[in-house]
Amino acid sequence: MPTNAQQSEHVPVDRKFSIVMTEWNYVQSILKDEVDRKFKVRAWAITTFSALFALSVHQNNPLIVLLTIPAILLFWYMDTVRQASMMILYRRSLEIEQALQNASDVGLAAFVAPVFSSKMGNDEKRREHEKKARFGKVRGLFFGSMVIASIILCFLLFIL
Repeated sequence: MPTNAQQSEHVPVDRKFSIVMTEWNYVQSILKDEVDRKFKVRAWAITTFSALFALSVHQNNPLIVLLTIPAILLFWYMDTVRQASMMILYRRSLEIEQALQNASDVGLAAFVAPVFSSKMGNDEKRREHEKKARFGKVRGLFFGSMVIASIILCFLLFIL
């Protein structure tokens, strides 16, 4: 059975280039959608936090504020998974862009399509990306401050 590289040799260069450009456009559209979703997740976190805080004040029950903590942690996890996916897609986009840059440097006749990275579906690499994404400074500051605010507000509502 022929390998991918052997099969790739029989594909015309302009067809390879077209396929790679289609993939690059697809990756870019997914990245754009993921950025939009990231902001939606953060908006949901703020909305949930605000709604539970308002309910806590309205019901005069400070323990309701503590319900924001699991919700915030869930949104934090969702944001982390999205960020890990984005990191993998950014890496793939760079691989494609480098191949396209090489094609423009050496000419289309010498164009070699980038090999589909084994990192894309590798569970170990995905977990590594999730770990990096989970502890991002901005993400930690955003969601961590919401958790701390929940605890402080619950304490203040108990005092008042």
